[in-house]
Amino acid sequence: MRWWGNDMGNEKLFQFIIDNALEIFMSHDVQGNVIMMNHVGHEELGYYDLCNIKISDIIPETYIDSASGLADKMEYDGKAREMMVYRENMTCFRALIKGIITESECYPYVVMIKNISEQYSLEKIASKATEEAESASKVKNEFVANVT
Repeated sequence: MRWWGNDMGNEKLFQFIIDNALEIFMSHDVQGNVIMMNHVGHEELGYYDLCNIKISDIIPETYIDSASGLADKMEYDGKAREMMVYRENMTCFRALIKGIITESECYPYVVMIKNISEQYSLEKIASKATEEAESASKVKNEFVANVT
């Protein structure tokens, strides 16, 4: 998948888009070292110093296979997957994660992260409310059947 080339105009455009995105963008090298994170990532995850930070510190379900150099369980096919993401303080949240391999020497692997923990919580609340409404309806129907 070609996302951007190696000329400086495209790199500047890419950096502008990343810096102004509403979700977390980060890039890592072949060894899994995080080499770039946008402002949202710094604020949401709490990682301000990227020295010695691995993608597996943030997304433990992934790890870099030292033999092949590629991440395991983190498929870079542009498809979103649900995974847990960890902050520097070791709290975590549910997220949709999408990874792509680029042709850029600066940012070879790009990972996009969207926090869906609030959406997930709302879905659980809605599901529980639906179950309670169905249960109440069943009790009401049984009561009406007994009365008649």
